[in-house]
Amino acid sequence: MATSKASRRPLAWVSVVVVATRARERVNYFRVPKTGSTLMTGFLQHRVSECDGAEVVVHGHGQGCNERKLESQCNASALPPSAGRVFGVLRYPPARMVSVINHMRKVDDQPKFHTPDNLYDWLVATLGGCDSVDCRVRRLERAYDSVHRVILYPEAYFLAADDPILVCYHQGYLIDRLNTALRAILGDRCDLLDTAARMNTNDNATYHWADLAASKLVHGTCSLYPEDCALWRSHCGTDILADGSDL
Repeated sequence: MATSKASRRPLAWVSVVVVATRARERVNYFRVPKTGSTLMTGFLQHRVSECDGAEVVVHGHGQGCNERKLESQCNASALPPSAGRVFGVLRYPPARMVSVINHMRKVDDQPKFHTPDNLYDWLVATLGGCDSVDCRVRRLERAYDSVHRVILYPEAYFLAADDPILVCYHQGYLIDRLNTALRAILGDRCDLLDTAARMNTNDNATYHWADLAASKLVHGTCSLYPEDCALWRSHCGTDILADGSDL
């Protein structure tokens, strides 16, 4: 994607960061799978706890969100009103699905994960008729008894909040954008992410964007996960099915 597009920062994203700067409130970071969350979670768990007065609570997706005693582990809507605002990374949904199929091929050798077409067909059969994020999550829970099902959950399930602080994913700009949000949330009380830090890369991935740009998995993402695409349009401003190679 050209630099002019990649560097575009939607007003919706900028405005929530400005509000956070003024409020200095407690913030809950939700780890959305396949959005660079390994890097961010490690930083928050090992560095923010050492910062003066920092209040960022990390909500992981360990054990496939199976810890029902803490529903808010993976679903922001389960937080009590007093918990504070929600912070997370939102990824371009069709590009995220490329990462999802690569991940699922590594962790599960069932035929439904062998190819992008297989995954798409299975998701259509599993999610068909759903009209809400909760329905999609419950269908996945029933159809796929594995901790890895969390990888297939909608982004909107994790980030279901009225006024979230959302960072729009981009491979080349993610660390800069995360640091902007962290500075807004934490002020000058904490070191920021090292700009030389490395995210997990897809160098050894079976599929890349160019391989799947015309696939039904990519083109059907917004039918499978309409709430995710609506969030992306609202907060990140990039047309769906634009070039997703860096997203």
